[in-house]
Amino acid sequence: MLKNYLLIAYRNIVRHKGHTLINVLGLALGIACSLLIFLLVKFHLSTDTYHTHARHIYRIVTEMHFPEGTGYTPGVPIPLGEAIKTDFPQIKKSSMVLSNYGFLLTIPNPDKDAEDRFLENSGIALVEPAFFDIFDYEWLAGNPETALAEPNSVVITEKWAKKFFGNRNPVGQVMKADNKHNFKVTGLLKDYPANTDLKFDMFVSYTTHKAINPQYYMGNWAWINSAATCYIRLSDDFTSKELTQALPEFHKKYYTQKDNVHHHVLQPLSDVHFNQQYYGSMQLERLYAMALIGVVILVIACINFINLSTAQAVRRSKEVGVRKVLGSTQPQLFWQFMNETALLTLAAVAISLFLAKISLPYLNEWMQVSLALNLLTDPLLLFFLALLTGIVILLSGFYPALVLSGFKPALALKGKITSSQAGGLTLRRSLVIAQFTISQALIIGILVMAYQIEYFKNADVGFKKEAIVNVTLFERDSPKLETFRNKLAQIPGIAEVSYSLSAPMSSGNNNYDFFRFDTRTEREGYQINVKAADHHFLDTYELKLVAGRNLLPSDTAREIIVNESLVYKLGLTKPEEILGKTMHTWGGSFPVVGVVKDFHLHSLQSGIDPCIITTSSRDYYLAGIQLKSSNFSATIQQIERAWNEVFPAEVFEFSFLDETIASQYRGEEIMARLTNVFAAIAVFISCLGLYGLVSFMALQKTKEIGVRKVLGASSMQILLLFSKEFVRLLIIAFVIAAPVAWVVMNKWLQNFEFQITITPDIFGIAALITSLVAAFTVGYQSLKASAANPIKSLRNE
Repeated sequence: MLKNYLLIAYRNIVRHKGHTLINVLGLALGIACSLLIFLLVKFHLSTDTYHTHARHIYRIVTEMHFPEGTGYTPGVPIPLGEAIKTDFPQIKKSSMVLSNYGFLLTIPNPDKDAEDRFLENSGIALVEPAFFDIFDYEWLAGNPETALAEPNSVVITEKWAKKFFGNRNPVGQVMKADNKHNFKVTGLLKDYPANTDLKFDMFVSYTTHKAINPQYYMGNWAWINSAATCYIRLSDDFTSKELTQALPEFHKKYYTQKDNVHHHVLQPLSDVHFNQQYYGSMQLERLYAMALIGVVILVIACINFINLSTAQAVRRSKEVGVRKVLGSTQPQLFWQFMNETALLTLAAVAISLFLAKISLPYLNEWMQVSLALNLLTDPLLLFFLALLTGIVILLSGFYPALVLSGFKPALALKGKITSSQAGGLTLRRSLVIAQFTISQALIIGILVMAYQIEYFKNADVGFKKEAIVNVTLFERDSPKLETFRNKLAQIPGIAEVSYSLSAPMSSGNNNYDFFRFDTRTEREGYQINVKAADHHFLDTYELKLVAGRNLLPSDTAREIIVNESLVYKLGLTKPEEILGKTMHTWGGSFPVVGVVKDFHLHSLQSGIDPCIITTSSRDYYLAGIQLKSSNFSATIQQIERAWNEVFPAEVFEFSFLDETIASQYRGEEIMARLTNVFAAIAVFISCLGLYGLVSFMALQKTKEIGVRKVLGASSMQILLLFSKEFVRLLIIAFVIAAPVAWVVMNKWLQNFEFQITITPDIFGIAALITSLVAAFTVGYQSLKASAANPIKSLRNE
């Protein structure tokens, strides 16, 4: 029986090639999108879950409770690491992790006359030996218990070992860091999996920290750097609930009443990747949105199948009538049609695997992930595909099979089954409306995202970002910096040069401190952003003074400039009122000599912090160089030559400020790009269905069209005959899609401090795009039908 079912199904599929192609292509696209989105969601949900003790690993994070609200940071004070071990011996393992370290590494190369130099600004962390008892790493050489016991010892991954030492054995090799510290390689690790947030390729012994930063105040509980984190591993005997209950007493012990704004809480390892308050790298809402888009595209593909299958039912009504007369039962016919659906679905699955495979490299590049499509080694993927196939067969085939197998043989053989009886005209209209409602909602979403990203790129950030080159500095508080500045001043293509902690807008290198204002006896209930910068900073970045004067040249902090936000946050009404007042902060008391117009210190997703600018040459990590020449390439070559003359032992590294700022919106751009692709696929699948329906309508109305043409109807009148039905459906779809999309995208915009307003033109453009695509789809087939020779269509009448 099954063989007979499959044979008949195969013959019917081959007989109706056009119908088959549309259904298979639509399903293949839907399944391919679902597979890719499943791989992406699985990748992020599995981040760091592979560690043996993942359920017992926590990161200690900090909540800062101010009168005006709560701040969050993954960082903790440096002394917390030792204190947590001392006060809670029940904690099985704990390790401080100091990340975001960058080194210039100089490595002897026996195959060259010169040494190799590598500038590594990421991928390095200082950790305690217990780190490797908390997290799982595969050791290829070295002892995890002793490898990082001594200062200046490092452990590296295979990838960096290959980069630094080629085919030489890395263990025992010595590298010089920042031309000062000799690091000895004491261990070799297998490369870490892609689905981890601990993307470190070099681990430096934590005790090395004192040698690298001798000025670092190890006992300061009020100073927190977000790169200084603490991970712990709890045992079954001491739960997270018990530790959480004990932490308030811990706070009282180490924080004075004045500094007791810091509250430490436990963050499960499973929450680290997603929690945006603590700088998680992926928003869980984005994953939910992607999963929803995958479901939506698959539903659109299934709707296509149902729509086309029920529309084709009239053509197959006599076949059903004959089979019933010859003794076929309704269940037998039902399973016959389900088998046809199964064959089409399996063909679509095969094509979808091919489409997903060729699309995977592009998705990996966009999302900076490492997804793999391998059914043999990924049982979860195989299970998902099997489940997906079953669901698609059921969703796509059940209703059409029920309709087709339910025809009464007498009516079927007399040809009295009409298109409206075959599945219901109302149902098909509803399915078309559903398809285009989803498509238009996605297009509206795309447009809102595009407008918001364009706003991010073109908004006035309060300073000059174009034609600014940033160069990383290694020697700070050095006479060489002035020599370098003098050489740059001789280059015709350079307008200004400034040294600072960071550019005006920066995602990193932000210092915060508490302060007391002028004669007030209590410190303010919030922190200020402290920017270390020289007296050229305002001119280089074209920051505007609204009151007072610029900073005087100095290597240390002697006076400060504040921004407008700080003035108004202090309750003052005019910028001039703060001039001459004293700010007690950053270890000293400084007079305010100027007020600068507000500028964005972070991306436009965040608000503007109250900020001060002051000189401090020991904190200059960046050179800002304003170019005035249009020939940027030649000017940068001249900058590099000047750099090599002044800093011959260091690596020249530069970036354009506007590109750095644009990279801060990478997450939104990726989401928008993926939504663009999936929305285009959704519209394409919808148009496939529309094309199929119009083709079937043309076939059904062949003789009607012939009669109308004989009676003098024009091609435009024939086109209107087909179009008016679908125009109504598109209008209904838009009326449903517009308010739904408005609500969803307004909620999405709430994630940004600075945002666009959703204007009517967005809805107009979305409606126009959908209408043009649908008009082309319907128009092509309608004109083709109207151009047919009426003699051929009426010859049998």
